[in-house]
Amino acid sequence: CDWSSDVCSSDLGNTADNKGNIEAQTTEAMARIQRTMKAAGFDLSDLVDATVYLTDIANFQGMNTGYRGAIGKDFPARATVKTGLVGADGLVEIWNGMPFMSPVWARTPHVTWLHHVHADMWNMTLPPRIAGMGRALESTIAPKFYRRTPIVTLSNSSKHELVEDLGFKDRMVHVVPPGIDPKFSPGGAKSERPLVVAVGRLVPVKRFDLLVDVLADVRAQHPTLEAVIVGEGYRRDEIESQIHAYGAQDWITLAGRVEDDELISLYRRAWVLASASAREGWGMTLTEAAACGTPAVATRISGHEDAVRAIFVREMRGRTLTADGLGGRSEEHTSELQSHLNLVCRLLLEKK
Repeated sequence: CDWSSDVCSSDLGNTADNKGNIEAQTTEAMARIQRTMKAAGFDLSDLVDATVYLTDIANFQGMNTGYRGAIGKDFPARATVKTGLVGADGLVEIWNGMPFMSPVWARTPHVTWLHHVHADMWNMTLPPRIAGMGRALESTIAPKFYRRTPIVTLSNSSKHELVEDLGFKDRMVHVVPPGIDPKFSPGGAKSERPLVVAVGRLVPVKRFDLLVDVLADVRAQHPTLEAVIVGEGYRRDEIESQIHAYGAQDWITLAGRVEDDELISLYRRAWVLASASAREGWGMTLTEAAACGTPAVATRISGHEDAVRAIFVREMRGRTLTADGLGGRSEEHTSELQSHLNLVCRLLLEKK
């Protein structure tokens, strides 16, 4: 929907009580759309793609909060921002799974940001038939339209995938690694007990279910271990059930969304940052934790490879501890992830 279009009027979510409140207007608009869909026998859970256009970037946060609260699910039902493209001097497209095909219609200089190949993410979130269509669009159909478009990605390993898997020309793909805010810095003392922190949306691609399995195994070797998972997402109920099935609710905490100050405190107190993600363009949680003085254990995937290579070597009692990456499918590297977390905990216990 374009809030300013004739198809979905800006008045759709306006009431006497929410004038000027973008979040409240978006929430009301989504409620009305949901009622319309229910009348036709559908619900918001049936959405496979949705685009929200904005003309003022300042309204994004309020819109996104209301939108996410209504949708409650991850890609491809997500918000996208369009800011004043008509008459603009240039265009930056964010290709996040579903491309906007800007090379077909853009009449100004344009560039496309593509953080990573989605590949198996389609099957994680969509029925097989629709997932197959998405994969075909991403891997075969859409790239042909972007051959002459500069592509920007975050890491050399992601660039390799874009060139090898999607067929982009090497010279057209440019790597711009992410920076990090100076507020992420060392400070304070580590937790008295082994503390594993993981940060991310509670969605399939982050594979927190795999991480909970691994944490339960590591706990058997380190009975005082604790873990905090930061983030929200539509798989929260499933992960909570898994934690209860292990009887781990006393030592695994689902912290939800936290403010930056609390996140930085967790990074600093943590013994190790863990990520079992299947796809990443970089892995900002690895970088943020490293800036706070905390090593990481992460899956060996595009993005993570560069983040780990860039930042993690720690000296501990004369030994070098490298925050490692882990390869292969989840069923192949669960034990390896477990062994690396065990190693970090053991070395840090010895250091104490």
